[in-house]
Amino acid sequence: STLLEQHYQLDPLVDNLKFLQNGIRQGRKKFSFGDLLLQFHRTFRITFISQYKSFLMQFIYFFFVIILINTFFDSKMTHANTCYSLESDDSFRNVTCRDKLYADALADDYKMNQWFFVILISMSMVSINSLIFDPILKVFRNEHRNRWYSLTTFFFPFMLIRSLQLTIVSLFIALCEYFTVDHLYIDNYHLNWTRFGNFFYFIWLNNCFQQSVGYLLCIIFLGKVEVAVVSSYIVVLCQQFFTGYMFNPYKMKTLPRIILRISEVLSFKTIPNGLMYTIYGLDRCEDET
Repeated sequence: STLLEQHYQLDPLVDNLKFLQNGIRQGRKKFSFGDLLLQFHRTFRITFISQYKSFLMQFIYFFFVIILINTFFDSKMTHANTCYSLESDDSFRNVTCRDKLYADALADDYKMNQWFFVILISMSMVSINSLIFDPILKVFRNEHRNRWYSLTTFFFPFMLIRSLQLTIVSLFIALCEYFTVDHLYIDNYHLNWTRFGNFFYFIWLNNCFQQSVGYLLCIIFLGKVEVAVVSSYIVVLCQQFFTGYMFNPYKMKTLPRIILRISEVLSFKTIPNGLMYTIYGLDRCEDET
């Protein structure tokens, strides 16, 4: 029979069909502790065993990036003396004027080094996490539709295991940056655990923030990895306008006030300020200086 004949046969039956107002309901599997433990085991094996080459390549990549950045800067840039006596007379200030200018130059050099370090690490974190998350999200979408596990079962193991991975990578980055630059000079070549702890914390905080940005871009541009990676570079570059490394955004009269408010909400200056305080403020000067 032709399509026209089939149409004439089925057309009288249309009025007897019952349509669901909300469409066909698709059931979702409920949360199960067994599925949760299985997903923890599965995510751990995928992250640290199946994808061990990608995991190890991050260490090699970040090591060479940090070494490359530091080769372009003065090795004595952390030797700046930023502590001055509050009770010094005019003659003392005149004598130390040249030293103060030299210290300011070293501090500016270190600030520039830190800016290059933050921007390259941030770009890498956003792009790497966008690349990693894309295939995982596609697998989750198919398995979740097939009722293999619930959303909660996927979310918590994935975030906890990825946070563990992020912490390990961030610790490696902090160690490389802290010891390839002469930070030990600040504490007379003794390791100040408080300073290093703060240094590691702000690097971890930056990487955690950039990882979230990478996941967000991957969700927005799902299936378009190239677009997500290019967008990650643009997003990180836009962030740098509000970190204070390039200029003080609050002194730019042409910037709309709403942009500054968005910058304050997203706390773009928190990490740069924390890193600078760790080096030049924490346990650095006595009370009388």
